[in-house]
Amino acid sequence: MKKLILLITVLVVTLPQHSIAEEEVIWETETIGGLNKVEVSPLGKVLYNTNDSIIQVRSIEDGRIVDEIVFPNTTRLDHISITADGKYMAVSGQTKYVIIYDLQERREIKRITTIAYEREEYGKNVIYNATQWISSSISPDGTKITGIAAWGGTMTNFVVIDIASEEVLFEQRRITYDHFNPDEPFKKWHSAEFSPDGKYIVSQLEFRSGSDSVYIYDANTFEVYDVVLNSYNENNIFSFSHFKPLFTTGYGKSLILYNFEKMEPKIINLESNARNIVFSRNNDKMALQIGTTAPVIMDYQLGNVLDTILYIGLPQISTNTNNLIYFGINHNIALIKPDWNKITSSEDNENDIIISPNPTSGLVNITLDCLSPLINYQVSNTTGQLMEKNTVENSSNKLIIDFSNYSAGIYFLTINCESKPLTYKIVREG
Repeated sequence: MKKLILLITVLVVTLPQHSIAEEEVIWETETIGGLNKVEVSPLGKVLYNTNDSIIQVRSIEDGRIVDEIVFPNTTRLDHISITADGKYMAVSGQTKYVIIYDLQERREIKRITTIAYEREEYGKNVIYNATQWISSSISPDGTKITGIAAWGGTMTNFVVIDIASEEVLFEQRRITYDHFNPDEPFKKWHSAEFSPDGKYIVSQLEFRSGSDSVYIYDANTFEVYDVVLNSYNENNIFSFSHFKPLFTTGYGKSLILYNFEKMEPKIINLESNARNIVFSRNNDKMALQIGTTAPVIMDYQLGNVLDTILYIGLPQISTNTNNLIYFGINHNIALIKPDWNKITSSEDNENDIIISPNPTSGLVNITLDCLSPLINYQVSNTTGQLMEKNTVENSSNKLIIDFSNYSAGIYFLTINCESKPLTYKIVREG
């Protein structure tokens, strides 16, 4: 059954006016003509980028090419995925195959294809093999691939295939257009990817009318685990966190963070659509572009935009050391070192506010720097539910809030002084 998401305002994000990151550019490459995709080795020493039908292997330390992998009889490659141990790679694109490559032995293992379309034409059953893969992903353990095999603009087939036997373990075909049945509704699979832990497969289905849907499957049983309504946009592709069991999708101007373990979406309302979302690997931060502005760093727990990134380009992926790999304006790759921790929580804003104790089991004492005679504040939980809202007199820039009646967990305290709302994370201990 579909889980209907009500687009209530959980956190409203506005872009910073004065906070600009002075990030270090570690290296930049030359222009790469066929650059479409980049992936970081789980072992952390190299990255892989496409250059038409070639995969270039680069040192993360300095960006230089240390190897090239050539795939004969292919055209443009668009998708790279790598197993958790860094041994196997799956690549695909404008070709009818998903190619499995052994990175340690430096050899191609096999090319896998499948049926994209099967229908009755003039009383005969006709089979159309895939002409391209518009998405592909190898499981972290290297036993399966999933992806979207397509035949022209007529059919998309979401499949899971066992690599060793090439047996199709699961498939769901969706018609984009069939001149034999022109009244069929328009449905199109766009992508299917394994989660970083390999427990789930996340797939994007687009409808011509009504809400698009993200289907989350159990990667072992192929049963539907959950469904999240969203609005498909080719720039709003899935992004997975390696720090927490999260992935992102979008619904218009709202950014949806879905927690696999809790089966729970969190919604952050933005000023415009988000794209190129990259999670930090060791904290609750992400880099993303909101609308056409420069990319920013956001604390997705607090919903605060922390910094604007000056480097001209779009973030693609984070490295094991939490640097950001960018696609630059000159169709190049750059490695930059952002300031993820410029502002993280109430402790970092101690010149403006002091919150103590935090974590707390009861009363929280707040010292402000506020000239307004009245202070407005509200407390909400992680699902956006308003727990408390109040206006109090400003007595010597001090505020006391009682959290003793709240259950253990994370809460967001928003204090509005002189029409300048700031949100802080409060931890209620058990």
